[in-house]
Amino acid sequence: MCVPTSPPLPMDSADTVRDFVFKGYPCSCRVFGRRTPVADPVVVVGGALQNKDSWWTHQRYFGPDADVVTVDLPGSGSAGSLPARYGHDFQADALEHVLAETGLRRVSLVGISYGSLVAYRLARRRPDLVARMVLNGVFDGVPTLMRTTYELMVELIDASRTFEFAEAMLSLMSLGADSADPGRSEALSQMLRAQFCRMSRDETDQLLQNALRNLRHPRLRPFEHAAVPTLVVTGEHDRCTPPEVGRDVARMIPGSVCVTFDDAGHVAFLEHPQRYVEMLRHFFAGRPTAGLPHCTPF
Repeated sequence: MCVPTSPPLPMDSADTVRDFVFKGYPCSCRVFGRRTPVADPVVVVGGALQNKDSWWTHQRYFGPDADVVTVDLPGSGSAGSLPARYGHDFQADALEHVLAETGLRRVSLVGISYGSLVAYRLARRRPDLVARMVLNGVFDGVPTLMRTTYELMVELIDASRTFEFAEAMLSLMSLGADSADPGRSEALSQMLRAQFCRMSRDETDQLLQNALRNLRHPRLRPFEHAAVPTLVVTGEHDRCTPPEVGRDVARMIPGSVCVTFDDAGHVAFLEHPQRYVEMLRHFFAGRPTAGLPHCTPF
């Protein structure tokens, strides 16, 4: 969602961008590679207005154990807009293509918001590719209580009523709701408000098509067996995808674990980047997240 300034790369790392075409649509990935990784690569599929360059802040917290791969699938980032008639299954196919072209045969997969729908579909169809998976802000169809608000947001985007749209988005993200650090939350709100208000026409259309895709396409299908260990994460104060929405999805994945991320809304990864990566590292290493001070099982 935001694109932080690039920090200096550690001496034992390398940064590579690769471009691809999938069924006529561009896609790309950024590989933040370590010299001697010992764990499965971490692949991040972001949500609205996120792109492969949105994760610089997080990459330095992963340490030397794993490569970090961020993607721009059709309909996101530099890959441009994808018509809403193409569903999340098409994007999952594109992700599988990127993994194959990059030589990644087994990964730790992170799906955030819209990106969680893509990650879910890939893991369900190709569990052999996914060692472990984290779904953050996942939902199975637009929640009933949010549908009217969601349709209003589509109307605001389509009418280029950018300021109203920005305020609607920020209200759903719940930044600052009962926050232990209201100053930090307000600073993040201001940054995101500015980003929403200066969206280009291409970015606006990309966001519109993604929103329509969420409204129009089939809901998730349950996993048939416990093939992929999964952690479902929801911000404690998330109004966009509340904890009970995440729990409904977790029931569709045998053996999955649910946690709320304390003192966070819909964008916990932006509100607490270091703690967020700590959670990912714990889970991907097979360690329990229940012992972490900022994760509450539910």
